[in-house]
Amino acid sequence: MVQEDAARPGLAEFPRAGASYPTTNEPAYPPASGPAYPPANGPYPPINGPIYPPAGNTTYPGAGITSHNGPVSYTQPPAYGQSLPPVGYPPYMAPGKPKRRINPLFIALGVVLVVLVALCGILAVTLSSAMAPISHSSSSNTASASQTPLPAPTGKAIINDNFGDNNNNWNLFQAAGYGASIQKHTLVMSEGNGKIFLEHVPGAQSVANFRLDMTYTQLQDNNQAYVGALFRRQSMPTSQGFRGYELKIAASSGQYAIRKVVDPPANHAPGEVNAAINLASGSLDNTVQPDKSIQTTLIVQGTSITLYVNGKLVTTCDDSSSTAPYDTGSVNLLLQGGDNGIPAKVAFSHFALYDTGSSGPSI
Repeated sequence: MVQEDAARPGLAEFPRAGASYPTTNEPAYPPASGPAYPPANGPYPPINGPIYPPAGNTTYPGAGITSHNGPVSYTQPPAYGQSLPPVGYPPYMAPGKPKRRINPLFIALGVVLVVLVALCGILAVTLSSAMAPISHSSSSNTASASQTPLPAPTGKAIINDNFGDNNNNWNLFQAAGYGASIQKHTLVMSEGNGKIFLEHVPGAQSVANFRLDMTYTQLQDNNQAYVGALFRRQSMPTSQGFRGYELKIAASSGQYAIRKVVDPPANHAPGEVNAAINLASGSLDNTVQPDKSIQTTLIVQGTSITLYVNGKLVTTCDDSSSTAPYDTGSVNLLLQGGDNGIPAKVAFSHFALYDTGSSGPSI
């Protein structure tokens, strides 16, 4: 029993150093009943529980399994222990060309487009033909394309004059209001009475088929004046006027006419000495201003009459009138003045007439 120290109450008196502890009456602890611990550094006893496999083994307990009575198989992932693929989207692999199916609507649109193109081509050709310059004429006239080239002269030359002199014996004179003269390599004709002035072509008393070429300049701006030729002229008394075919061109206005001059009708008016049948008439593509030359070609073969102006075809006509055609006659230059009081005046710088024979149908 531990006694308290009298000098210091509450403190128990401890035995001195080296003294033995007194024995007590309390019972001692019983010896341990469990197995004795092994000595230090000794081997541990075997464990009765399951032994985990060594590291690296492929068998582990299954997740979520409450029983540990045996190992559960676990399979390594395929990439275990291998390098991982790069991070990101996989490379684009272009798919193979799929077979495209043509939409029937596209086929229909293609057919419609082809048809429209064809129709536009036909319309363009039609409009081009319709807008091509043609001459206006009577129903007996056959208009031809203006692109027809002017043929070269053929046949025997009756006269080919540049008016350097009067060796061809033109009828030169001056009368009241009209006349003819040669001036500065030109044959000048004037008419101021409002009538038709005819100048006979030397050597052309009786000509059937021919080609006539003349180059002239209208010296005064008179849109009522006509220049041309009278051909296959018949011999008639002066009182009865004349008969034949006439070509008239008004250079200022561009009007032209090819007419057949015949006898007047039975019930003609007093003073009427002839009548005219229109074979062809119309307008030239371009008018010719005063002081500008104009080149005219007239080809007569059988009943056919063809006119060229400045190298371009103007018209071709045929005498299919009810009256008998003229088959031959003389050739004359023609100048017709107007009734507006302005004299008509023209200068011919060249005139040629070729006899092309009697081939073809005769008028």
